[in-house]
Amino acid sequence: DSKVRYRSKAVPSGSLGVSTFIEATFPTGGDRGTGKYQLSAGLTATTPFPAPGAMPNHYVRFTSQFQQVNSVAGDETRADINYTKLDLSLRDVFGAHWLKGAVNTRVDWEQNGKTGAVGEVEYGHRLTDEWSVWVLAGGLLWGEGVKGTYGSKLMIGVDRWF
Repeated sequence: DSKVRYRSKAVPSGSLGVSTFIEATFPTGGDRGTGKYQLSAGLTATTPFPAPGAMPNHYVRFTSQFQQVNSVAGDETRADINYTKLDLSLRDVFGAHWLKGAVNTRVDWEQNGKTGAVGEVEYGHRLTDEWSVWVLAGGLLWGEGVKGTYGSKLMIGVDRWF
């Protein structure tokens, strides 16, 4: 499936940077996709930490993201989507590179509140101020069959920042 997200600029709130976002998901994945159009909204909070060794262009940040995802239309034969996400990550940025570890939890309300989670590790590189490339590996921690979780994944991506 394909996603489009609009995120607001982070605003300071105490020691946190807080932003909101809205996201639309389109069922472009065929038989492997959800078959549903989805809308969601979320909140992200980020806390910076001093970088180990105080190297220039080096920082560490902890991020938490809360999001509610619901299907709004699509293939009537596919399962409806209604889940809540809480994603927690620690990102170490050094120069144009980053390394991130994350635990992404889900509560599937279509399955009476069944929970699940995946763990992920990501390495990325900023090519310019606007472009970056990354590779991500992840796997199921618990909750097989919960929406938004998966058994295992290896992704390579390119991002364009506006």
